[in-house]
Amino acid sequence: FILEGITTTIPFLARVIRHPDFVAGQVDTRFLERESHLLRPPDA
Repeated sequence: FILEGITTTIPFLARVIRHPDFVAGQVDTRFLERESHLLRPPDA
């Protein structure tokens, strides 16, 4: 058997909370639509 860890959204959430608009409290319900690049993992 190969045991692997579960997939989480932690890397995505970390990218969101580091975003300058999020830090400044300047987010709204369209934030992810405008910043859709945050949904994709960074290049390895």
